[in-house]
Amino acid sequence: MEADPADGSRSVAVRPRLVFAWLFVGSTAASYGVFLLALLALLVTQGLGFTEAFLGAAMAALDLGGFASPFVAGMFADRAGPKPISLAGLGCVSAGAVLCGASPSLVPFVLGQFLLGAGLSMFGVMAYAWINETLGDRKGIYLGVYVMSIALGLGLAGLTVAVFLPLAPDWRTYYLVAGALALVPMAALAVFLPRGMGVPLRPKDLRKALRNRDVRWIAGLQFLVGFGWASYSWLPLYLAQVLGLDLRIAVVLFVASAAVWAASGVLFGRIADRGWARTLIVLGGLATGVAYAGVFVTGDVTLSAACLFAFAFFWPCGSVVSITFLGQRLGPKAQRTEVGLQENLFLLGEAMGAALAGILAESVGLSGALLVVAASGTFAAALLFFVAFGIGRDGTAATAPG
Repeated sequence: MEADPADGSRSVAVRPRLVFAWLFVGSTAASYGVFLLALLALLVTQGLGFTEAFLGAAMAALDLGGFASPFVAGMFADRAGPKPISLAGLGCVSAGAVLCGASPSLVPFVLGQFLLGAGLSMFGVMAYAWINETLGDRKGIYLGVYVMSIALGLGLAGLTVAVFLPLAPDWRTYYLVAGALALVPMAALAVFLPRGMGVPLRPKDLRKALRNRDVRWIAGLQFLVGFGWASYSWLPLYLAQVLGLDLRIAVVLFVASAAVWAASGVLFGRIADRGWARTLIVLGGLATGVAYAGVFVTGDVTLSAACLFAFAFFWPCGSVVSITFLGQRLGPKAQRTEVGLQENLFLLGEAMGAALAGILAESVGLSGALLVVAASGTFAAALLFFVAFGIGRDGTAATAPG
């Protein structure tokens, strides 16, 4: 399907920074609802009678919703433009949050989580692809800034919970607020977001995307990064239940760690733009794994918090920088399908990690389960990339393995 000429002329008139600003706001609103389960897991499990295995299933549903949507969204956007997909993503977030807030039992809550994950991913893959396609040599820093929107949504949710929990102790209230919040950027983007966003639409399919070696290797890396990332969503519960912190303090630490990876994402994005993406992904990924493991093996609140912040600082090296690296390798062509595939594999890995963590927690305890998931995925991702691409500065001779 070809782009509507009217949309193309309108997209030229819309400044890229205005589009980016509204995408940033939309991602912030969507992220607010998506992170509520991580923040309120202790209250949700008590309110609905979840075991840790059921909580793992609910977290996996959030990720499976994200897994189901990005590649499909990328294909439709390649044909029809990203505007309807972006608006549908925010609509799914709103509907999923309301369903979670009104759910009386496990099944509707899990369905609501599925819609939340699907909505955020549909929206996110459009934003990632637009940045890669439109912003040229500045894509690294803009990707880093965009990731800050996810951390800002988490921060706003955490601040809301930490401040208002004594006044509004019912966890359902926060989901209903999230449902209303997603409607605000949805209305704004319906007016301001151009259909084609100034980029010619080029239809693709999965087989064509998978012919590219770089796409396949980065997809595998994203699966492993997502698998390890699954433990992160359990951290407020871990800090409160295992280390004995007050839930509001655990939420504040969790939010503060998100602020760290949001800021470092911008820093590492700038470094990646200067040709150091491969070095960051390998060395930063290994540092991420060391710090991540430390969160769960120290058994001390202070040391665990220090390791958490170290993990947060290095985490964008394996996640965000790898998307920048893929954009650099593919060049200035339409990349929505390829980016959608990366998001798919990240979320599939996260879903499997979340489900495994819940199952293992029933037998080996929460600390051991989270350690296994976190360390295995994060270290394997860095080593996989090293095998595939080596290490060194792009534009110079790489130091290949072996």
